Amino acid sequence: MSICGTIVSLLFFILLKNALTGYIFVGTLGLMMSGIYSITLVYANYSIPNSAHLVTPIISGLSGLGSAVFPAATGFALDRAGVAMTLWYIVGIAIAYLIFLLVINQLRSGRIKFNWHLRRAQPAFAGRRTRYK
Repeated sequence: MSICGTIVSLLFFILLKNALTGYIFVGTLGLMMSGIYSITLVYANYSIPNSAHLVTPIISGLSGLGSAVFPAATGFALDRAGVAMTLWYIVGIAIAYLIFLLVINQLRSGRIKFNWHLRRAQPAFAGRRTRYK
């Protein structure tokens, strides 16, 4: 719901060119995007049991990296393409994130089968396999 609310808020912000509605949708956008981080953190800790000591710092670190890279990329896009095109880039990023979430959900539920055994590299010398203990 958070990512869908983010996409809807961005679309209304772009399409409705009124200052009052702009303030409303920027506020809604902030609320929706803050939910993305917290839900991602809870979902990752739930999905990978007994690894909260690893998952939480990794997600927090990646969030920090994203909060450094995203403003720089947005500023670059604002300089090169203008405000309207930059907002559409952000909508594209949000839609890509939603698609990734849907694909991950389909993979986890088993509706999409991925043949992992076809991806495994074959050893160079099939007769000599090293065992690691």
